[in-house]
Amino acid sequence: AVNSDNDYGNNGMAIFLKTATEEGICVEYSVKFLRTEHEKIRNVVDIIKQGTTKVIVAFLTGFEMKSLIEQLGIQNITGLQMIGVEAWITSKSLMTPNSFHVLGGSLGFAVRKIQIEGFADYVMKAFWDTAFPCSFNAKLNCSRYQDLSVVKNYNDDVPEQRFLSYVYKAVYAVAHSLHSLLKCRERDGCEEGLTIQPQQMVEALKKVNFTLKTGDHVWFDSTGGAVAQYEIVNWQQDSDGSFRFKSVGYYDASLPPDQRFVIITKNIIWARGQLEKPRSVCSESCPPGTRKAAQKGRPV
Repeated sequence: AVNSDNDYGNNGMAIFLKTATEEGICVEYSVKFLRTEHEKIRNVVDIIKQGTTKVIVAFLTGFEMKSLIEQLGIQNITGLQMIGVEAWITSKSLMTPNSFHVLGGSLGFAVRKIQIEGFADYVMKAFWDTAFPCSFNAKLNCSRYQDLSVVKNYNDDVPEQRFLSYVYKAVYAVAHSLHSLLKCRERDGCEEGLTIQPQQMVEALKKVNFTLKTGDHVWFDSTGGAVAQYEIVNWQQDSDGSFRFKSVGYYDASLPPDQRFVIITKNIIWARGQLEKPRSVCSESCPPGTRKAAQKGRPV
């Protein structure tokens, strides 16, 4: 078990370790780091190298995952079965020939992919031509566009259209809330002269319940959380040498309990290109439901 030493990684890993104990899964070590902690990263890689387990639950952000891959590659550590999270499992920038030696066969939960016709073309061209005119007009004073230039080529999610689904649903949720608060009717229009306070929007958002053109049903529970819907993806290489995120299942909390989690194991390519799932040995003497922790590179 390896996680980012921040709220995202620590909270996520705490839930996993608790569940692992309840399910009788033996965790050989649990370590964490930040991308700026170079010595700690090397210690984590040493622990992985010395460990007997071959399955790594990597609750890491994309930044920490990139740092870990680099160190694993330097030490030529391959054949690990990585279990990933939505923060990195569908990151196009991480999927390179070099990283595939380390991450090939990775499995993980990804934000469900959607297709919005024409969106990718719009973002890649039309939007930037308007928002960043310096890309085609050298006569402009481009200093005011410096902040935009940093992210201009960051288009990881555009072809995949995964995190986009959150934005898409959020915009519609706000629109439905405003329609409710402004008492909009299809023929009569909306009431004019009303002032909407932020807290009114929050309360209205709690009550939205609608279905998008994509077929997704949008509503929020008592905690303000949206229904959990994930796609399970597998890092695979095609016969032409190209890489892809192969869908091998899903988790959908909106379905009945016995239908929420589906995984098609016959479609999975495991680490090292194996068709059979790997056997991971935590420790022959490790009782079910227990774990050994490691801190600063030393098991305790």
